[in-house]
Amino acid sequence: MTLVSLFEEQVRKTPDEVALVSDEMTLTFQELNTLANRLSEPLREHGVTVGSVVGLCMQRSAMAIATLLSILKSGAAYLPISTEAPAERRAFMLRDSQAILVVADDAQLVHFATTDVMVLSGKALAAAAQTAVDTRPAHPVTSSDVAWVLYTSGSTGQPKGVLGSHRACVVRLQAMWSHQPFIRGERCFLNTAFTTVDSFWEIFGPLCAGHALCVLNDDLLRDPSRLLPELATLKIRRICMVPSLLATWLEIYPSLSRVVPALQLWVVSGEALTVSLCERFRIAMPEAHLINQYGLTESCADITTFDTWAGQLPRTMEATMCLSASRLRGHRWW
Repeated sequence: MTLVSLFEEQVRKTPDEVALVSDEMTLTFQELNTLANRLSEPLREHGVTVGSVVGLCMQRSAMAIATLLSILKSGAAYLPISTEAPAERRAFMLRDSQAILVVADDAQLVHFATTDVMVLSGKALAAAAQTAVDTRPAHPVTSSDVAWVLYTSGSTGQPKGVLGSHRACVVRLQAMWSHQPFIRGERCFLNTAFTTVDSFWEIFGPLCAGHALCVLNDDLLRDPSRLLPELATLKIRRICMVPSLLATWLEIYPSLSRVVPALQLWVVSGEALTVSLCERFRIAMPEAHLINQYGLTESCADITTFDTWAGQLPRTMEATMCLSASRLRGHRWW
């Protein structure tokens, strides 16, 4: 199984159900699949094929999700590049990954002016797709193929490229569906950046299970005073964030349950979760589950999990339950 085969299987099951919701468009599963197929044609005309790496430097949007899916359908791996990354980091990532193409927002094109890699604007790709045919790419994607290339922060030296296979991604999704199942009609949203490993399961977790993904613009995501009422309106039930962001939200909204009553599953990862923050969360959201997860980019996101909701809190917070088919040895988890 691959991310592509899982998504296309869901398209066959629920072609007319809503898959993607954003300010720019609302697409059913069939419409999203058609758009991704059409976007993949101009990608292939630019040399993208199985084993290629394609840079993606776009803000979160419906078109960015469709473009990401089209890269995977072409058999290539997507390389997310932050729109705020310095020029040296961008150049290193493109050179080190041997990317053959970058798809970027118009505002980002100037930052790739000196690169040797071909750069295509998202608008140009979308325009080319309008005359393309709705044909599934002929090259089959296999479970051992690379789905994404993510680079570590480089805080301890040179950034390191990590390859995520389709097989590993599927295992992570299956663990998510097992440990944190969706409820009927649940809508999800993308909170994490494309450059973080959690983003792939935030995107494909719902899409490959028949649930709508809401994509909010970056400006809205940075403003809790606007974001939280929007999440309440959309009746979003789950969210993924770093503990420091949760702490900020609790400072702004001590009675958080009154603002987002439907938001009942909070996954925190990427930083150490403290007992004091758990206690504050319990007061603010007494009926919600705060789930501490830990993993690495190299392990294809989280591999351990701990639900802080039930029982007495330990003296130190650790993610102790194995989330997927991974073996743990010799490590102390947060």
